[in-house]
Amino acid sequence: MNDLLSVEEAQELILHSVQTFSETVEMSLLQAVGRALAEDIVSPVHVPPFDNAAVDGYAVVAKDTESATVNSPARLRVVRTVHAGDVADFTIGRGEAARVMTGAPVPVGADAMVMIEDTEQRGSEVWIKSPARIGQHIRRRGEAVAQGNTVLQKGQSLGAGEILALAAIGRGSVPVIRPASVCLLTTGDELVEPGQPLPAGKIYNSNRYALSVQIGETGAVLDSLHVPDDPVATREALRQAQEHDMVLTAGGVSVGERDFVKQAVQSLGELRFWRVAVKPGKPIAFGRVGQALFVGLPGNPVSAMVTFELFVRPALRKMMGHRHLFRPQVQATLEHDLGAIGGRREYIRGRLRWSDGRWLARSTGSQASGMVASMIGANALIVAPARSELRQGDLVNVIMIDLPSGNG
Repeated sequence: MNDLLSVEEAQELILHSVQTFSETVEMSLLQAVGRALAEDIVSPVHVPPFDNAAVDGYAVVAKDTESATVNSPARLRVVRTVHAGDVADFTIGRGEAARVMTGAPVPVGADAMVMIEDTEQRGSEVWIKSPARIGQHIRRRGEAVAQGNTVLQKGQSLGAGEILALAAIGRGSVPVIRPASVCLLTTGDELVEPGQPLPAGKIYNSNRYALSVQIGETGAVLDSLHVPDDPVATREALRQAQEHDMVLTAGGVSVGERDFVKQAVQSLGELRFWRVAVKPGKPIAFGRVGQALFVGLPGNPVSAMVTFELFVRPALRKMMGHRHLFRPQVQATLEHDLGAIGGRREYIRGRLRWSDGRWLARSTGSQASGMVASMIGANALIVAPARSELRQGDLVNVIMIDLPSGNG
């Protein structure tokens, strides 16, 4: 097993070969979700653009309320009402108040807001039943974002929170690194498309669908093709696919007599490695086809999905300019025994949850590489070191591949 690369060695070789794209595209905010910013974003405005009320209530001069109690309220004259969207083009003086709705501008002169629950309207007066502090319940101009400040930095991945910030400063579009183009080739005479009758001896082409979802989630643009077990057809498909940024295959990179991908890659480019000390998924190939990066994943669907997470997703994220390439990792307590681990590091499909102030992890069941059901509900990969013995209560490293649930 000395000829096998470690996971880290394989990741380093792949990422060292990846260049971040210099080309950028302008995208609307909703189109840009999941992509990486191509430049720093500076706010052209203050957020909020004016002092505004954080509650429904009354804008007052705090000093007028300093002795207010329930039994002895401060009595102030109500001069105006301000709704959200109005302009507060007047000034509050001593002994005065204005009814102001949440989000509406606070008039000049007022230095506090009193919640409506702490007041009582009496004709043209409002009775304030508790003292107000200066600044109470007022959102100050520029409090969230100051004009001229850098809001987001180049390489930032755009999720809902980042889109919120961009919309709040008035950006309708942003420059992002262009998406990578990926050609996915599935191989095998035994494969049939889902939705078709299943002849004897055949299986459905689940790889095409699972990997297409994983590729799509990175923001890459996908082209896919199925290739029969034929050396000429395999070479021609790879020759056409080399126009993409990355060529990704599922199957055909092992040592079977009908595994033709390795030879075809070597005839069109180069193969840097093809075996990694990982389970599931030892037969992983990496190299180039023409100018395109090539990654050959195992044909087993579970192995293909796991190795995509470990090797392909980080490479695509680097191509597309993301600063953070890998999934987050946490330490978790095992909820049951995993037993003895063999000579290769294992990535066990699992479920991660937060309970009583700690992370808990358990496997999804049988970890045989053909168990497609082990991916159902899996939100994590439990990292099991080679030649270890993992027991209930042990602390293990866990890769988050989806949002974990709570304790129910």
